[in-house]
Amino acid sequence: MTITVEWADDEKTICVMRREVGWTWAEFDAGTAKSARMIKDVDHQVDLIVEGGDEMPPGFPVSHFLRARRAQPDNVRQVIIVVVNPYGRSIFNAISRLNNFRSGKMVAASTTEEAMALAIAPV
Repeated sequence: MTITVEWADDEKTICVMRREVGWTWAEFDAGTAKSARMIKDVDHQVDLIVEGGDEMPPGFPVSHFLRARRAQPDNVRQVIIVVVNPYGRSIFNAISRLNNFRSGKMVAASTTEEAMALAIAPV
């Protein structure tokens, strides 16, 4: 499996979905569903970090990303996407404009370290 989903902390306040080289849209969709189930199982707010895998598989990414965003439960405080390459950042910006996200609900980070700092910081 080239996509893993796990808790980053014992308190279950940060969920991390890691995409490794070679991930597929089917794995992304499965990872999205798993993160949604995990987050829904807790009764407090959770930050979701999506990292790695800047190289995307063939296909239209926007539909997968929009579906992933809509699948997240109400207790997701924010989604933090680690976006390193310019193409990925363009897609992120397009999705942010296409979908009516609540203020502060979805943000980009350039590194995993920056994403973790954003997850810890109050929104």
